[in-house]
Formats: sequence, C-alpha cells, structure tokens
Amino acid sequence: MRPWIGTLGFLAFLAISSAAWAAEEERPARLPRPSAEVLAASERAMRELFDADLARAVKPSEKAAAARRILDVALDTPDGDRDADRYAAFLLARETALAGRDKATAFAASRAIAERYEQPCEGDPLAKGDELWKAASAKLGAERLRIEAEAAEWYGYALDGMSENDLTRRLIEKRLTVENMIVKKSNVADSKTVWEIKARDDWQRTVCVKRGQYITIEAEGEWRWGIPAKQVCGPDGVGDYGYLEIKLPDEMEMKIGRGLAFRASKSGYLCFRMKDTNRNDNDGCLRVYVSVK
Repeated sequence: MRPWIGTLGFLAFLAISSAAWAAEEERPARLPRPSAEVLAASERAMRELFDADLARAVKPSEKAAAARRILDVALDTPDGDRDADRYAAFLLARETALAGRDKATAFAASRAIAERYEQPCEGDPLAKGDELWKAASAKLGAERLRIEAEAAEWYGYALDGMSENDLTRRLIEKRLTVENMIVKKSNVADSKTVWEIKARDDWQRTVCVKRGQYITIEAEGEWRWGIPAKQVCGPDGVGDYGYLEIKLPDEMEMKIGRGLAFRASKSGYLCFRMKDTNRNDNDGCLRVYVSVK
C-alpha cells in the first residue's frame, strides 16, 4: 500500500518524507511540459475520462475523494505513457483537491508535477517558492490554499539543490515561526502537561493552545508497529513509518520525532499519533510532554 502523503504535510505537506526525493542518486531527466495546444486537448480528455467521478463530487469530502482517485491513476501511469495526459491528470487532481479543501492531495499533485516535469520557467525555485508562500500568508481560504499548492510545486524543484531535511526545516520556519527545531532536555515551566499517545489510535487530542503562544514538545518511550515481526522504535520512527507526528490547529501535519518548538499560528487543539497506514497491528505508547507559554 502506498503511504498517503500528508501533507507538510506541508508539509508535512509537502510530504517531504518521500524516499524518492531524499535519494542522492541521479534522477531521470524531467519531461518537458506539453505545449498549450497539446495540454488543452489532454485536459479535455482527462475531464471526459473522469467525468463520472467529477459529476458525483458535490460535497467537499466527495471532491477530495475524487481528487485522490485521479491522482492515484496518474501516479500509477508508467513514465513515457501519454505524458501530456498524465500531466493534465495531475493538474485536474490538484484543481479538484483544492475545490474539496484537501491540502494533502493538492500538495501531493504539486509534488508529482515537480518530480516528473520541467520548471515552467527559469529562476531560483527556492526563491520562487518563498515568494509564493509569503504571498499566500496574506490571503484567506481557497485562494491561500491555491497559492500554497503552487508554492509546493516550486519547493519540489528546490529539492534538487538541497537536502530533504534542509527543506523541511525551511518550510517549518516559514510556516510556524519555529524558534528552536529540536527541544533539548531542560527544566520547563510548571504548565507542562504529560500525555500518553497510543500507537494503535488515530489522532489523539491533547492541549488547546492560543495563537501566539510558544509551544515546546518532547517525546520519549518506545512503541511497536508492523507484522509479523513487531518493529520497535522511539519517537523518530524507522524510515517513513513509526514516528510521532502532530496535527496543528490549521490542519497542518508534520513529523515531530523527539521534540519541536514553535509559536502557534492559530488557536486550537494539538493532536498526535504514530505515522502508519495500518494501526490495527500497533502496540505501546509514547509519553509526550507539552509546555505552553
């Protein structure tokens, strides 16, 4: 089963945890983007192909589901097989995801485009991504998400010139005003609370924070995942699985690992879970310490 992209999601979405992007080996040459005329024909063909899915998608949740189906078809299409139609399918998946307010799928489509097709124009992709991300911060709702999805595509091109961890750090700093990425063991205020996060459960709600508050998170312990042989790991997980992740009040999801510090950009609850696609075979729990100032 393909692990679903969360989003950084960002970023998380951005699903920066992709092993393909982190690989240092030389990647295949990106494909040229189709001409406007060819793309127009491919877009018509893709809308006809997915006409039934799009017609049934009325509610945001239905649009999000349709977007995931379109994206899955595009991702499963072999390289070199109707590349223009595949590109149009990625665009349609992103457009439909945006209509369904599905940030994770929209960013996944942006990432797929950046991984397979050339930049739309010359320039520093990291600078362009930063420019768009800044512009998005001044917008609200659907328009903000649309610009963020475009920024996610440019950040994808930036991965050619920087490591996965560097980009993760940069995006988190941009999005959350992170002041200290890794929380070191230290004496914390009396306001610190302790939460037991179970490996088997999905998102588990903990403390409610207010916009502007400074949050520090530390995690410790071990939990188990996978069958037949249970894999034991701590908060950092093993590869793309088993690590502690957080969902913020703005629905952004990201890896925490052993610790994180940031200033809340929106009021709401902090939720935690183990990163996994099948929780039924998981066991154990972590202790998560949350301090709010």
